[in-house]
Amino acid sequence: MSTSKNQVGLKETIAILSLYFISMGFTVVTPAMAKLAAAFPDNNFSLISTLPTLFVVFATLWAGTVAGKKIKYRTLALTGCIIFTVSGTLPAIVGGSFAFILVTRALVGIGLGLLWHLLGMP
Repeated sequence: MSTSKNQVGLKETIAILSLYFISMGFTVVTPAMAKLAAAFPDNNFSLISTLPTLFVVFATLWAGTVAGKKIKYRTLALTGCIIFTVSGTLPAIVGGSFAFILVTRALVGIGLGLLWHLLGMP
């Protein structure tokens, strides 16, 4: 709890840092690229790492148009966290095809784009 309007308390600091730590999960697929290439030899596995970046851009732009005006910042942050977490873990839990992994990676980019706008990193 903060003591005045200009000071950030422990609760607020933890909330802000948790958003930054979530965004670090964006690069978590990099060590698995060799295994993904072996599992999907006929597909362009590099899309798994580049597709989220494209969707980060679009989601950040969209979040900038609605944040604070049409959707509350807290709702946008929670939605981004949920989309990022669920779509990031779903391929590990469910498995699935290459197309399914690409869709979930695109959703990871969308969730991260919502968070990046709130963190001021468009």
